[in-house]
Amino acid sequence: MKNVLILNAHHYYPFSEGKLNAALIEKADAFFQAKGYQTRVVNTQDEIDVETELENHQ
Repeated sequence: MKNVLILNAHHYYPFSEGKLNAALIEKADAFFQAKGYQTRVVNTQDEIDVETELENHQ
């Protein structure tokens, strides 16, 4: 199975809520899933466990 990692690197600001970015990520996720890829979306504003992420790339 092919895998795709999509990074959402948007950081919220009152003048930039990230709605366009979120919509584009949603479209990309749907596109790759329709092509048979396994996808995972990571938001950089969320808490990230470095050890887990390193294990995901081995």
